[in-house]
Amino acid sequence: MVRALTIVLLLFLSITADAQTYRYNLKFTVVQRNFVDTIPIEFDNDQLFLPVEVDGQRYRFKLDTGSAMACVYDDSPIRNLREIGRIQSIDATGARQSVKVVGFPTLRIGHRLTLKGYTACVHRRMVRRNREDGIIGFDLFNKGLAAKIDIRRGIMIITDQKHIFQQEYGEVLTYQLRHFTPIVRVSPIVGEEETVLFDTGCREIYAMNKRQFDTYERYYDMSDLVEGRGRGSRAIGHFGAEHHSEIVLLALPRLRLNRFELRDIHCQTFQGHSYLGASLLRYGVMVINPFRKYLLFHPYDHRNYCIVSNPQLEIAIVPTRDGRPCIGIVWERSDAYRQGFRAGDIIEKVDDVQVTDFHSFMRRSYIYDRIYKFTLRDTRGRTKDIYSTMPLLKRR
Repeated sequence: MVRALTIVLLLFLSITADAQTYRYNLKFTVVQRNFVDTIPIEFDNDQLFLPVEVDGQRYRFKLDTGSAMACVYDDSPIRNLREIGRIQSIDATGARQSVKVVGFPTLRIGHRLTLKGYTACVHRRMVRRNREDGIIGFDLFNKGLAAKIDIRRGIMIITDQKHIFQQEYGEVLTYQLRHFTPIVRVSPIVGEEETVLFDTGCREIYAMNKRQFDTYERYYDMSDLVEGRGRGSRAIGHFGAEHHSEIVLLALPRLRLNRFELRDIHCQTFQGHSYLGASLLRYGVMVINPFRKYLLFHPYDHRNYCIVSNPQLEIAIVPTRDGRPCIGIVWERSDAYRQGFRAGDIIEKVDDVQVTDFHSFMRRSYIYDRIYKFTLRDTRGRTKDIYSTMPLLKRR
């Protein structure tokens, strides 16, 4: 995943005695004034990408509304990044580290939108996919830019004019900023609401915080909604996988966004904040209005519901603390479970070739329907061989 990758910035937390403390700010400059621009976008593998130009070179940045500010990776090909300090960053799993902050030279998004003084956190790349060179965060909107995202047309209309989207209609989700990212209210079960992060950095349409699930379970019979349970981890943040805990696999009859319903949703619990992910954009246009602090969701087919019927998570592969690929969780009703994959198994070889670390395992080019020999070591230290297709490819 991942990820879901939420960057939480703590305003007044000291970093180190010998490093300059950097605090979240919106001091970057939008060169254009009183403008409307149409930016081409890509929706690839349930992630949203923008064309970004730095020093005349074109890059591909993910738009991540769950990230408070921009991010680049420590293997970034972008040159002339200027180090300006350090900041405390908390990723989607709750892990916290001090990371570098760098300043971009002049950065251009799309055809016209130009930013000066734009800054970004520097993170290690946990999973290499989608030709992703960096992240644009929600600070772009907190600066005072409104946007309309339409993946069917492949465009994002962005503007600093307050009234451009006033005539748009749909479901209004008023948001509050928590750690500078947008939090809205949804209803996952009848009669109850919860706060969720609108997080386009996550591919899945919805995930529920485990503590929130535990609260529901104290007051309601949730057995009809539970497809499975297990101990393990599935989410990967900037600093590694979430800690091992119980994961509940859920089948929700509906998820209500005001009057609009997403029906037949399969999802999971995890340790981070509940979220609405980028897959929501498959079903309608999204307007982000920072002037009145709301999201406006307009379904493509103009109905008050849509049928999602997404597949349940079958398997998750995550890095261990020492960087090895590990089976994080396996659904007991999945093909992967029947083939012998179990939570906690370490992947040591693929086709008798030693797997050195999680990154090399994930970067290998896998063919969708090819059978591979996976050599695994279980939690008791015993090895086993499983002949299977690459199980992660089933969800892509």
